[in-house]
Amino acid sequence: MPPPCPATETLLLSKNANVNVQNNLGDTPLLAACKNGHENVVRELLHCDADVLRANNKGMTPIVAASAAGSEVVVRHLLSSISSTKQNKLDSVELSNALTLARQSGHIALANLLLNAMKRDRDSSRPAERVEVATMFATNQQTYY
Repeated sequence: MPPPCPATETLLLSKNANVNVQNNLGDTPLLAACKNGHENVVRELLHCDADVLRANNKGMTPIVAASAAGSEVVVRHLLSSISSTKQNKLDSVELSNALTLARQSGHIALANLLLNAMKRDRDSSRPAERVEVATMFATNQQTYY
């Protein structure tokens, strides 16, 4: 049984509800909150160790869902949570998918946030990925400026 969640304001979480339970579509509470841009719910679920990388049946992850919703603040929470755990790391495909959705929706600040996250991760990646990230960053800058 997982340790008790320190969040006490939410009834289900205070009763140690499974924060990673999935519905018939494979959506977790975190993914649903990200799809709808519910910052406070996302923050509380992350505080209770919700799985940031768990995808639904269609392969959508929380960061892609938050990017599709255009929620910069939710993406910031997700990136912060991922970087603080050090064991979980988004791969470049997830960040690229999130970036594509942000760009297609015209969310410039969100796209730049994701690009900066990709640039931070590129130092630990393969040389080919570094070139790909640099190219995407340049393309994004040309698109918006």
